[in-house]
Amino acid sequence: MTDLETADPGVLRTAMTEQLVRAGTIRSKQVEAAFRTVPRHVFAPEAPLANNP
Repeated sequence: MTDLETADPGVLRTAMTEQLVRAGTIRSKQVEAAFRTVPRHVFAPEAPLANNP
């Protein structure tokens, strides 16, 4: 298992948000705050938390 497969959803959410901010995909503090707050795994329970090709 990888670290992403065993990581806490909050840790994964933070990592995803930081990556999107660095990439310039998230450009406002309001959107960044939403990404950091909303437990995205709750809205897509069928999607794995980690994307491992």
